Amino acid sequence: MPGTLLVIDPAGNKIDGKKMLGGALWDDTTKVVRVPTNNASLSSFSGKAAYADIVSLNETLLANPGTPSVPTKIVTHSRGGSIAATWFRVLGPGSAIDPATLKWYICGCPDMKFTGAVYLWPDRDKPTYPGDGTKCGGTSGGEPHDANCPFLYPSQHGGWGVGSGIPATMPWDVTWIANQYDGWADCPVDFEDVDELDERITFLGVTLQYPWFDNTTDLAKILSRLRSGDTSPHNSEKYYYKGPLDGAGTVTYTDPAQPTQKYRWRVTYPMPYAYAQRMIRFWARAKDMKYRPIWEPGWDRPVTMPLPDYTSVPSWIPLEG
Repeated sequence: MPGTLLVIDPAGNKIDGKKMLGGALWDDTTKVVRVPTNNASLSSFSGKAAYADIVSLNETLLANPGTPSVPTKIVTHSRGGSIAATWFRVLGPGSAIDPATLKWYICGCPDMKFTGAVYLWPDRDKPTYPGDGTKCGGTSGGEPHDANCPFLYPSQHGGWGVGSGIPATMPWDVTWIANQYDGWADCPVDFEDVDELDERITFLGVTLQYPWFDNTTDLAKILSRLRSGDTSPHNSEKYYYKGPLDGAGTVTYTDPAQPTQKYRWRVTYPMPYAYAQRMIRFWARAKDMKYRPIWEPGWDRPVTMPLPDYTSVPSWIPLEG
């Protein structure tokens, strides 16, 4: 697999590009290049950092050209995908790069069409991209913010530049990948039915609140569990597993409005609600079978997610992750 693999990291973390998507994008002949980004701290969410990051991505793309027969591949996770989406909006339309020389693989991205948090809730989950002077509107410090706005996300920054998501015209070949229940890339839209998950259980005579959040009607608490932590479907290592793009438990979709944009949703099992019970396999499976149909109406995807193959996972076999 000759060629180059560019890696764009999430905020506050680094991903192993060789392991992403089951190692499908790399072999011993592939050159791996990490795109320099401002991902070390909260400053990564400022307009100034976002502008610097898309410039850095652009320079890295130009320095690592591909060909139509051996395109340069780009793999991202989380905010790394938002940097790519920003490049599509801001610098991509004027780029001289031949789209046939690039292939993008964007994992766990908040800007993902249909189910990304930024796509669904741009006023609540702010995109990562620079203000353009006319649309920022922030006045912290006494002066209007410009394209290099230094203020941090979200309270001091008055606007977010040219938009969110991706442009209507997309010549770039992009595959968007989301793990089911990844709270950034596969965000819920309706939690009315999830109220039913507020269940109390008794263990050795002690009444416990289950699952981990005290009140399952609190959207912020639910999302925090789907977005962060080692057991979250958003965790970067969850994108190391399951092979690349079309394996069992993966649903594929090509957007008819943008045929260059392919989408992949991958079944998460056990569902996050049942994950805390994973050490008791039959219990996790029973809870998953009971509550998955309650959770699913809270999501609005252009595809229908299959149920896990419960019969293929004996209760005594350890589960992935």
